[in-house]
Amino acid sequence: VLSKYPAQLSGGMNQRINLALSLLQNPKVLILDEPTSALDADLRNELMELISGIQKRILLTVLMISHDIKLVQKYADEIYVLKDGKVTKEGTEFTQIQLVDSEKAPYQSEVILKCDALEKSFRTKSVVKNLSFQLHRGECLGVVGPSGGGKSTICKILCGLYRPDHGKIEKEQ
Repeated sequence: VLSKYPAQLSGGMNQRINLALSLLQNPKVLILDEPTSALDADLRNELMELISGIQKRILLTVLMISHDIKLVQKYADEIYVLKDGKVTKEGTEFTQIQLVDSEKAPYQSEVILKCDALEKSFRTKSVVKNLSFQLHRGECLGVVGPSGGGKSTICKILCGLYRPDHGKIEKEQ
């Protein structure tokens, strides 16, 4: 495998290798932007079970971005659904869903990442609007929504590729 080019490997193998390379850095937060988009159903389930197992074993905090609400519902502790860059709270299909209503485990009280009132625009288009959330150690937050909803922009802000126009990000050191 080490002597192969990425194009010579299957999509699933590329995903597993990228996951391994990411985990070698011992991250506090693993950001997955459409982690299964190019995979068939079997590989999608295999990869997500692998990630879920690792997350639980080492109490990894995960931010999962996806269009696939069913996939996110299976693995996320909490889900935010975005529409037009904003978490919507109306009683429509785009609502904030609290999947786990029980008390958080003690290790989850440790806040790893906190975002407060994030906003990002490109020219005249507002892409992320007043987004706030907290990620706790060992928690998986899923963010779903339609294309152009702001999901990948959130990832790029958190990775430092974009600066928010407004808001604050606090990361555990």
